[in-house]
Amino acid sequence: MFIGQYTHAIDDKSRIVMPSKFRKDLTSKVYVSLDLDHCLSIYSEKDFTKVAQKYYELSDFDKKERALKRIFFSNSYESTCDGSGRVILPKPLIQKAGIVKDCVIVGNIDHVSVFAKESYDKMMLEDEDSFETLAEQVANK
Repeated sequence: MFIGQYTHAIDDKSRIVMPSKFRKDLTSKVYVSLDLDHCLSIYSEKDFTKVAQKYYELSDFDKKERALKRIFFSNSYESTCDGSGRVILPKPLIQKAGIVKDCVIVGNIDHVSVFAKESYDKMMLEDEDSFETLAEQVANK
């Protein structure tokens, strides 16, 4: 399970170092995808397969569902986590997420989210201010 947040820098070869606590759950093959909130998500092969199955179940006859599948899979790449815990982030995704140098790596239960540090800091200020309200809204669904 991935939890916690860590600040790292992306290197000149478009790699980030995964926190040591995350490495045991990331095998050599990982998947990097553009995700909501302008972040990248890194999945183990097993967890990416679960996510892909959910998308597979969407209808190709529904325009919104078809668009969602197309956006997700066209912005997903197979990558590697090497012996030093470095994951190569595809350059097109780095640009779309607005990551220049510093990033925040966030555990998100079954995957790792990677945000541009400035974007993450701004988002968290807004989210933490409304934490109680968000909790109430989700609980009352």
